[in-house]
Amino acid sequence: MGIGFPFARLASQHLFASLKPYSPKSPFDQLHSDGFDAEQIWQQIDLQSQPLINTLKREIKRYEDKPEQILKLFGVSGANGVLEKDVKENVDLGLEGEKVEDEFLKIKDLEKYLLLMYGGDGGSEDGSEDNIRYEDFYVPDKKRPNKGNLSTYEKEREKIQAKIKQMEAENLAPKDWTMQGEISASKRPVDSALEVDLDFEHNIRPPPVITEEVTASLEDIIKKRILEGHFDDVQRAPKVPTAAPKETKELDDNKSKKGLAEIYEEEYAQQTGFVAAPLSFNDELKKEASNLFKRLCLKLDALSHFHFAPKPVIEDMSIQTNVPALAMEEIAPVAVSDAAMLAPEEVFSGKKDIKEANELTKEDRKKRRAKKKRKYKAVNAKKVADRAPEKPSQALTEGKEQ
Repeated sequence: MGIGFPFARLASQHLFASLKPYSPKSPFDQLHSDGFDAEQIWQQIDLQSQPLINTLKREIKRYEDKPEQILKLFGVSGANGVLEKDVKENVDLGLEGEKVEDEFLKIKDLEKYLLLMYGGDGGSEDGSEDNIRYEDFYVPDKKRPNKGNLSTYEKEREKIQAKIKQMEAENLAPKDWTMQGEISASKRPVDSALEVDLDFEHNIRPPPVITEEVTASLEDIIKKRILEGHFDDVQRAPKVPTAAPKETKELDDNKSKKGLAEIYEEEYAQQTGFVAAPLSFNDELKKEASNLFKRLCLKLDALSHFHFAPKPVIEDMSIQTNVPALAMEEIAPVAVSDAAMLAPEEVFSGKKDIKEANELTKEDRKKRRAKKKRKYKAVNAKKVADRAPEKPSQALTEGKEQ
């Protein structure tokens, strides 16, 4: 076993390298055997052989349905023809419609077939991997167009259609349970949650990367704002207290020495006004503030020699005379009489416009009638005053004569 194991490794590497051109989707470029045991080497071969086996099964099934393609591929002549390229092996294919014998699956024929179908050798695997399409495996030969005669527009159109079909297939395919939102254990495979990383280090957007360009731009913006005097700081107005400050109550842990009836009696007496309520902490503060204000007022009154109250104003009876302002201010000479200082309008006031009886209004007639009544009353009163002193004098003369 110790001698045969290195040869087995070399054989495995040779087999892996020979099949590598026909499996472009293989994750390994070569077989890694140094430092690996047999199980690990076999896993590498298995990863390469699984896609290749699936492809071979599809191709074999296709050739079973259409055996005439095998005759065209290997150059068969006649109904019971023999392979021209492999006469030495004498492989009989039989009549049309008969199935292929087991001797058909040989390594040389398989390599020729793969080279013919996929084109080129192993060196062109990088370019062929990008050109693999769904139609190359699942579309029959009759439906495949002749790509050699296609224009550039038709090729681009085929690529777009293939991409659209792929996206539609992905959308119509059933989604994984991790992409279905909230899901219970009965709707997902057993122990499938152990294979998924359900913990997230950050649940927010990552911050931007701070680079020299970012800091330089920020510094330029700050300098520009300072030079121009543009600031976004809001000058907040001070909050005005909307309500009076809450009264701080002092808690007394001492047990009350009064009974419950006495406490209720005092509360009722305070509510009715028979007994004054006890002073609270705020009342004591108010009392202290009033005492301080009284002391301050006493000191301020002492500065004015306690003559802080003005003398009472005695209102005298004032007589308003119709004299000029100069006479009121006693600036006019003493020898000048007041009559000489009257204005012409004050000495004689002209009559108003004379109106006829037809031009008088209702108010003018009332004024004229009232004026006549006043004059008539004044004349009668004067006559009565003139006659009144004559009667007592006549009575006195008559008494003396008797």
